[in-house]
Amino acid sequence: MFSTPVFVFAVICFASVKSERKLCDFNDEKCLADGSNRSFGQFIGGIPGVPPSDPLSVGTLDGSTPSMKYKIYDANLVGMKNCKVDKVGIDLQTDKYKYQVKCPHLSIDLKTEVSGDVGEGKGNCKVAVENYHLKYSGDYAKTQDANGKLHMNLKSHVYEEDPIGKLSIECQNADGSGLPGDKWQAVGQQLLKPIIESFGNKYISNLNAYLAVVPVEDLFYQE
Repeated sequence: MFSTPVFVFAVICFASVKSERKLCDFNDEKCLADGSNRSFGQFIGGIPGVPPSDPLSVGTLDGSTPSMKYKIYDANLVGMKNCKVDKVGIDLQTDKYKYQVKCPHLSIDLKTEVSGDVGEGKGNCKVAVENYHLKYSGDYAKTQDANGKLHMNLKSHVYEEDPIGKLSIECQNADGSGLPGDKWQAVGQQLLKPIIESFGNKYISNLNAYLAVVPVEDLFYQE
């Protein structure tokens, strides 16, 4: 792992090497976003050692709210391939990053089991995500591979809700009995946040796998 001065020096060295590629100025957020977009399709499609992110699947999620317990399973998200990275910020001094992806439409299908004040039931839910920004920020680390090339790892991430984009969820009984429709509407609203956060965690996990394979010099360069 590099200290910040060493990492800055290494970045400058890469930028000074004679090559067809010139490394981005890390204060140039447009260059960083352009670099991310060039590789976005490859990342979403998956490469050896990196699972695809469209469709994106998460395992069973058990949780609770003040009024109910829930289990979410067989959850799948489609539509990431149509998204676009529209902001990347990397602070070399503080080891902080910002990462934002704009998605015109995402669709999530899942199954759930709930119990509590709302009653008990099994249901199928569909989440529609329209014109939504997936916003993440946190700390990153710098690493070096066996060939001496620089890589990044997102050590932490905080998800920020988009006040402009639209999230909606519809749930219904899976077995023709159990909770009435109005109860499922209340259940769905309580499930939205953990659903989005669980897919965000999976997405960042896949992104870290990609960053472990692809070095900085192959991502953030000027054309």
